[in-house]
Amino acid sequence: MDLSSKMLEQANNRNCYDKIICQDIIEYLGDDDTSYDLILAADMLTYFGGLNDVFLKFHQRLAVGGLMVFSIETMPENVMASAGFILSPNGRYKHQGEHIVEMLKSTGFDRPELIHPFVLRYEYGEPVDAVMVVAKKIESGKVGQWNAK
Repeated sequence: MDLSSKMLEQANNRNCYDKIICQDIIEYLGDDDTSYDLILAADMLTYFGGLNDVFLKFHQRLAVGGLMVFSIETMPENVMASAGFILSPNGRYKHQGEHIVEMLKSTGFDRPELIHPFVLRYEYGEPVDAVMVVAKKIESGKVGQWNAK
């Protein structure tokens, strides 16, 4: 899934996808009534500042206990943003780790099972830091309630 027809053309040329969709993810998930056990969002959430709407849509489409796995660019620790994210000069968003965790908690996901830092890519010779996150959907009645670890 992508909004760029050129990116989807490249994907189609690889002949490895069952389905290729040119649509906004939030619109697609709003129209879709499929229940998923896994949602993978690799290098996609960098195009979202606020994560609330997309996390809510993921939550609506995941089965209870389903996993959301995603990568997201992270802000340097010495940079602070009241919204929890900043827009980089390259047009992609970088998020604070605490902001990601709070958005997961408020939208019905359990404490992330994994937050793994890695270098997503190199841009102008500089590493772009990111994290890979695995979060599980919890029961509706437990949204925002995490047990202490």
